[in-house]
Amino acid sequence: MVRGEARHKKFAQMLADLATYAQPAAGAPATTCLLSQLGLGDNPGKVCLLKVIVPLPQMGASAQAETQRLIVADQNADVLALTSYALRGLPLLEPGMTLEVREPQLLRIEATKAWDASGAAGGGGGGEIAGFHLLRVETPSAQMRINGHPVHAVRARRPQRSER
Repeated sequence: MVRGEARHKKFAQMLADLATYAQPAAGAPATTCLLSQLGLGDNPGKVCLLKVIVPLPQMGASAQAETQRLIVADQNADVLALTSYALRGLPLLEPGMTLEVREPQLLRIEATKAWDASGAAGGGGGGEIAGFHLLRVETPSAQMRINGHPVHAVRARRPQRSER
């Protein structure tokens, strides 16, 4: 078996159980949908069933704020970046974990170079634009379940006052 075929087979096996995953739990009725069925902006009444493919490295302020960035996929093997905020007290989500994301917000992130072909700063009308889509989850305790379990918000600890 060619190395790439083995990776494809492993990826397909990781996603296989999404097709048989139970309907989203509790709350308002929701429609399970694929990533390709989401529209830009808010997606009220929709739930995406996803697998974590790989967590992205967490550094600096995002690590302190308990922000997690992940690469996720749906049952059709469509892949997307996901950013979830305020995951206090939770370890980094691992490959293979199943996520239910309720009412995800889909953003389009775009970038273009800020210089023209000569290298001068500022110019550049009509430059090439690169972009990608990103799912955003701001309130995981209300919008997300991990492996079928609700996410419980853990409050940040307040510093204790020293007694005098």
